[in-house]
Amino acid sequence: QNHPPPSAVSPMVFFVCETCNETVKRAKVEAHFLKCWSTGVTCVDCNRTFDAVSYKAHATCISEKEKYEGVAKATKASPQDAWNALIADRSDAPAALAGHLAKLADYGNVPRNEKKFKNFVKNSLNLRNDALAASLFAHLLGKRDKTKEPPVPAAPVAPVAVPKRKREQDDDDDDDPG
Repeated sequence: QNHPPPSAVSPMVFFVCETCNETVKRAKVEAHFLKCWSTGVTCVDCNRTFDAVSYKAHATCISEKEKYEGVAKATKASPQDAWNALIADRSDAPAALAGHLAKLADYGNVPRNEKKFKNFVKNSLNLRNDALAASLFAHLLGKRDKTKEPPVPAAPVAPVAVPKRKREQDDDDDDDPG
């Protein structure tokens, strides 16, 4: 079965009673129905209304991130994820760099800044050769530049003739001796 990851699901579902507007946890809804004689409850997160039977199927709901940022933003890859994917792809790496890239791929926090990258490689991989660290970074930058799309040149904007306002035309007419 495909269950959503725990971070993507709200751990606790709350409902609002349609009759008395009391907020109730999912586990206490049935007891509330007996006490209040309500006709239904509304989920706090997704705003869907359920009756006395159908609320039981609503065990999980959307996360706050999905609710406030939308699903598209919740699944968008970060620049760090793209950088880690470049490190993990050793298909076109020279033999001298492939082993070091394999070790780097085990880390999820490899810096994208050259100075910080070299320091990270020195300390994490115990790599004291500055030239090798620089060639590792240059290789990753080359791969990143190949994957980026070239920027689309902006279309030239033609100047727009702005008509004179009526007052300016009247002022121009006053200047003419005539």
